[in-house]
Amino acid sequence: MAAAAAGALFGMYNSYAHDYVPIEEKLLQRAVGLTTIYDRGGPDSGVELGSLTNPDAQLLEPVPLEAISPFMVNATISTEDNSFWDNPGINFTGLARAAYENYVKNEFGGGTGGSSITQQLIKNVYICPSITNSDDPTRCVTAERTLDRKLREIVYAVELTRDYTKEEILTWYLNQISYADRYIGVEAASQGYFRKAAKDLTLGEAALLAGVPQFPTQYHPRYNCVRGDDEKCLLDALGRSTLAGEAKVRQEAVLDLMVIHGRATAEEAAAAKLEEIKVFAASNPLKAEAWIDNQVEPRLVRMCKAGLLPMPKGVEECTAWVHSAGYKVTSTLDWEATEAARVLSQTKIAEGQAAGCNCFNAAIVTIEPTTGEIIVYSPNIDPTYRSDKRVAGDIDQLSEINQPGSSFKPAVYLNWFDTQNKAPMSFFWDTSPLAVEGTGDYEPKKRRQSQ
Repeated sequence: MAAAAAGALFGMYNSYAHDYVPIEEKLLQRAVGLTTIYDRGGPDSGVELGSLTNPDAQLLEPVPLEAISPFMVNATISTEDNSFWDNPGINFTGLARAAYENYVKNEFGGGTGGSSITQQLIKNVYICPSITNSDDPTRCVTAERTLDRKLREIVYAVELTRDYTKEEILTWYLNQISYADRYIGVEAASQGYFRKAAKDLTLGEAALLAGVPQFPTQYHPRYNCVRGDDEKCLLDALGRSTLAGEAKVRQEAVLDLMVIHGRATAEEAAAAKLEEIKVFAASNPLKAEAWIDNQVEPRLVRMCKAGLLPMPKGVEECTAWVHSAGYKVTSTLDWEATEAARVLSQTKIAEGQAAGCNCFNAAIVTIEPTTGEIIVYSPNIDPTYRSDKRVAGDIDQLSEINQPGSSFKPAVYLNWFDTQNKAPMSFFWDTSPLAVEGTGDYEPKKRRQSQ
């Protein structure tokens, strides 16, 4: 009987282990960073215009373990898996607790996960690699917390522990876990929230970040802040909010765990609790948002769908891949000329308004006729001015469906030359009504009056 049970267990283990592949291969399928767009000078001598602005795109900045603060390492282990350095990839205490909650108390899918750091890494890389909505605490937790998934997670964790060192596993974990918002990995989170490298995190900051993965939305560093009478976060001169609320409570709980586990002294924890944690607001420093989102990104996606851009094995969705492939894209745009065009349009609009013109906006695009390259792309007099609908800085006037006016005349006349065998000296009577074969009469003057 015992031999049969052992044989069955061995067979089940092997059935799961058979599908296990080296983690390096799986990591190649995951995002390596946001795709960055440059003007025509390229990465070496050009201007960095920004990154693709998909709100679901992941921000990753992987770093080696030695580039991460020891405070962060200790806070993470104390919080997520205190037996990490000694266990075989499985936290038996946590696993037993999870089994009791899920099966004995009949809270399957609702109890705690009981996963070790290694198991969490397995889940993020092998079982639930998509981090499209990393702030959703139920993502790949409740709906997919099945016995099959948990057994696969355990087997893969044991195999991973056999194949790699604890330092390697911890490095991958700290570079793959979500810290709310779009920040994947501790370096991206440290830069995003504190504008500093992960190696420079204080104990208080590290404890805050280590507490976020348990419930990213609830412990979001930007949502938990000291608020004013208007319920908005109070900001200092640098635009930073001050940590408060549930995230602060969670941070202090992490500090207490570090003391219990001997990874911080009571004095260090007390000092960290008194530290005023300042969190920077989210930023997306794009120099050419409309150009990137409306011109560059759609073309990259079409190139991907046409098979012109390589995708790793197992990646199927072009839009997500293009945003997170880490490409360095050199575009045709001349940023200096584009800025000059924007300033010119601002100046002319101001001059027109001073002369009594009811005009508020302008857009300029220039194309190199011999190559078709777009050199200047200025979609608005001020893309940052969005409160006045007459300016509407968030609208790309170059791709918006607007009445083209006289700017469309060259296209009409070029087609006339081409299809009617006309020449520049040919005559065309611009009468009103204008009779064009195959269409009804068109009276431009009445059209303008009706508008």
